[in-house]
Amino acid sequence: MSALREPDRFVQETVAAARTSLDRCRSDLSAYAQLEPEKALLSALAAGYVLRMLPVAGIVRLLVRLVLGLFKPAALVYGGAKVWEKVRNDAPVKTKQEGS
Repeated sequence: MSALREPDRFVQETVAAARTSLDRCRSDLSAYAQLEPEKALLSALAAGYVLRMLPVAGIVRLLVRLVLGLFKPAALVYGGAKVWEKVRNDAPVKTKQEGS
């Protein structure tokens, strides 16, 4: 529910978490390549061979279609959350009067 209350903060936190995870993964791979250069090279060669055998263009095309297809609903939800946030902030606050 916090994503609906503060959509900007949710997006910023999600992007920051993804960036942190990617940086940690990159540093782990770099450390592995420095400790085990032969295994890292063989792994890279095996990954390249597998990627060469896969229909990479078709997979990328499918991923682009998927992302573009999900972009419209995501933008709609984000816009709805922003409208909800604006309506909640503009609504007058009702206070309970004592003695009534």
